Amino acid sequence: MHRLNVSGLLRLHHRLTMPVLLLLVFISTAGVSLAQMRPAPGAVLHYRMAGFSFPKLKGATEYTLHVYEADHKVLLKPIITKAINENRVIATLPAFGRKYSWQVIYQSKGRQVGKSKMQYFSVAANPYADTSRARIVVVDSAAKYSDMLVFFDNTRTLYNMKGEPLWFVPFIKGMTDSTQGDLRDLKITDDGTITFMTTRNVYEMDYDGHILWKSITPDTTEKNIEQYHHEFTKLKDGRYITMKDRWLDSAHTHCASVVMYNRNHKIVWDWNACKYLQGSTTSMHLNAFYLDLEDSALYTSYRNSCMVIRSKYPEGNIVAKYGTEKQGKALFYYQHNCTINSDGNLMLFNNNFDINQPIEIRNNSIPTVAIFKEPVSAADTLEKVWEFATKIDTLVKPMSSAGGKVDELEHGDYLVCTGLPGRVFIVTKEKQVLWNVLTQKKDAEGWKPYPIYRTSPVRRHQLEQLIFGSPAK
Repeated sequence: MHRLNVSGLLRLHHRLTMPVLLLLVFISTAGVSLAQMRPAPGAVLHYRMAGFSFPKLKGATEYTLHVYEADHKVLLKPIITKAINENRVIATLPAFGRKYSWQVIYQSKGRQVGKSKMQYFSVAANPYADTSRARIVVVDSAAKYSDMLVFFDNTRTLYNMKGEPLWFVPFIKGMTDSTQGDLRDLKITDDGTITFMTTRNVYEMDYDGHILWKSITPDTTEKNIEQYHHEFTKLKDGRYITMKDRWLDSAHTHCASVVMYNRNHKIVWDWNACKYLQGSTTSMHLNAFYLDLEDSALYTSYRNSCMVIRSKYPEGNIVAKYGTEKQGKALFYYQHNCTINSDGNLMLFNNNFDINQPIEIRNNSIPTVAIFKEPVSAADTLEKVWEFATKIDTLVKPMSSAGGKVDELEHGDYLVCTGLPGRVFIVTKEKQVLWNVLTQKKDAEGWKPYPIYRTSPVRRHQLEQLIFGSPAK
């Protein structure tokens, strides 16, 4: 009769079951996680700054992400390896128009306890920022804001401060399929989503290109034509505000309006310029607005009239008109993008383009960033407290009759888009240029300035919300 060797059986059982257990970990991680894996298997991305996320595994305390180029039949060594403590990470892929694969190794105290199945995905080519046809030339590199990103609406692309494209607006039939440059005001919201507009409609999308909200379809009948233009913003309370024109009299005259929608597409507030300015606003050209909810004020900018109007919100009545001094000379010309800075002052991109001047003078005009202190009494006037001329070198002619925007970054630092010249820069309140780039487009004659309507910044702390839909823990 043979004696039962219990310890030997246990050792044999351990040797036989360990591979099985590891296999079970591999299968469960791969099978259960497919819906949680990002990028999803087979996904075609429109960005190379990608968010990788995967389910946690019980017992695992560390993770290693491996990313490979998948254009080859045999995987070479990883092009990206990241050791992380959380189950999500942002990594920038080398190029658009490539195929990739990725895998996660689960570890505990330096020992592998599982791994995910190899996942495959691809990144589409960027048709708008193909660097053989459109490029960002960095004249002065960023130091202070080196980790910031910037949306450029001319190329529908998000760039890093080195001028490298990272993300672009995907092709969506009936929404973003026009290539005629009608997409404007591309920017991040407080919720980490992205808003933009075309002449057809206004949209909110997520980083992956899913449309989250769009306005009701405008009335485009022959007798009553409406068109969105210039600006679209999502407010902190979830409402949306934009501008649209209602054309009257067979499209010879129009009324410009600032319109607010709720999440259910219902118009909840409407400021009609024709009502408050008495008559058609065709010749005035409403081109910007700013709603100051804290101060219950709406600012509207009129390019052709060289005027900014302050109205009471929500009542709508006009309380101030800014722009013309007593001598008849305007304080600013063809201005764009009126906002309020952190000091409570009115901030404009002053195109400084006087249409009534001879063409030689107009063509040599120099736009400025202009900041004004508003009057506090009837006896006061609008006072210019700071100004910066945009002629910072001789690489491009500064004249800009269209476009332009100013965003305040940290207190007194400004990101400036100059419109037609295609120049974008950061300047401090001490007038030191921290970053300076030129946007260029190539045609048969070579590289030329690529006009931008607006740019918009994305700060480092906003990336997790933007890419994953939730902030970093």
